[in-house]
Amino acid sequence: MKIGHWKQAHTYMTRPDTMPPKERAALEAKQAKAEQDRKNKKRAEYGLKPLIDPQHFVEVSNTYDGTNYVVDGDGNITDEETLKTKFENEVTASTKELSEDKIVTKQKPLSKKPELQDRSVRKPKAVPPKTKTIKVDTYPVDLDFSLPSATIKPDPELDAAKQNIENMIQESRVEKIKNMNSGLGYLVGGIKAYE
Repeated sequence: MKIGHWKQAHTYMTRPDTMPPKERAALEAKQAKAEQDRKNKKRAEYGLKPLIDPQHFVEVSNTYDGTNYVVDGDGNITDEETLKTKFENEVTASTKELSEDKIVTKQKPLSKKPELQDRSVRKPKAVPPKTKTIKVDTYPVDLDFSLPSATIKPDPELDAAKQNIENMIQESRVEKIKNMNSGLGYLVGGIKAYE
C-alpha cells in the first residue's frame, strides 16, 4: 500500500460522525434490543429463562407495583434508600481518607551517599583469586498436589454427559467395525471386533 493510499484510508476511517445525536441514540437502542433478542433466543435454545433489561424491569415494576427501584451505575437493580446509603458511605470513606489527620508523608531519612571505593584492577589473563565454596546438602521435599476427595462433589449432570460421550464413542467404534467387516472391507481383510 502506498503512503498516499494509506493517508486517504486513514482520513476516511477517522472522519467525524455526521449522524445527529437523536438518530445515533435510536440506532444504538435498536442494536441493543437486537442483541438482547439474540441472547434470549440463544438462551431459549438451551432451556434457560430470558434476560430482562434492568431499565425496563424498573420502569414496569415502579409503574405497576409502586416500588422505588433504580438501576445503579453497574447495571444492578436496587432500591433508592440502599443506593443513597451506599453513596453516603462511599463519600464518608473518601473524606476520612483525605482528612488531614490521616495523611502521613513517608520520607526516607537522609543518609550519606556511599563513597566510591577504588577497585583493584586485574590484569588481562590473570588468575582470579580463589574463593571458599560451601557444600550444601539438599533434602528432597515431597509435595502432594492432589485434591482431597472430600472437596470433589459428584455432579449428576456431568456424570450423565460423560456417560453420553462414552456411549457415542462406543457406537462410533461399533459402526466402524461394522463398516470394516461388510462389503469391500471384508474382502480387503476387515477388522476383528475384539481389537
